[in-house]
Amino acid sequence: MRKSLISIILILTASMYVHGVIFCNDTPCAYGECNDENKVNGGQMTPLVINGAGYFIKSNSDFQLFLQKIELSELYGPNFDVFQDNLNNAISNVEYAIGIYNELIAVAEETPYDQLIIYKLKTFGYDDFLKGHNLNAEVFNRVRSFLVKGDVTGAYKRIKADMEDILGCLNSVKGDIDKNIPPKIATLWDVNQKYSDSLFFGQYSAMIFSMIVDQR
Repeated sequence: MRKSLISIILILTASMYVHGVIFCNDTPCAYGECNDENKVNGGQMTPLVINGAGYFIKSNSDFQLFLQKIELSELYGPNFDVFQDNLNNAISNVEYAIGIYNELIAVAEETPYDQLIIYKLKTFGYDDFLKGHNLNAEVFNRVRSFLVKGDVTGAYKRIKADMEDILGCLNSVKGDIDKNIPPKIATLWDVNQKYSDSLFFGQYSAMIFSMIVDQR
């Protein structure tokens, strides 16, 4: 495999733990969970956000380990049993994350928004925030397209859809691995990019909400 793939693995593995504590954090505040006087849903959403992030981050971790084994196989030869274990773990954990996001979305759809938070989302200085934090503009604008409308539930649905896309790609790779066929490098790059974009989507959401919640 090319050296660029090694660089991607090292960068994402190093940043993985950062994402694990900031993926969509504080977004339940849009539903009143940061308002002690108005927790209309009983505070259900925060644990779901945390657990969903945990499983998704673990899936990414498993996929990075899979990529590491693929990389090293050029020196030591392929071990398809190990490939299968890593890939199956990545698949299982993203499936768990999707299941949790199904629950999260169901609760969100039944819970009224905190209108103060929604107002702050709609009037947030997105352009200045993007410039000031040197973010990935394409992913950030995807986040903005939901939050500027106050559509936090829509953002959750987008995250779930991205996870489902990743799951489909992982299952496609698994189809080759199960037949002892080395996966196509272009496919691995694509899956890696999808994980990265989704992780940054969750991070940027958390960053925006952190600023808004701190202003309360």
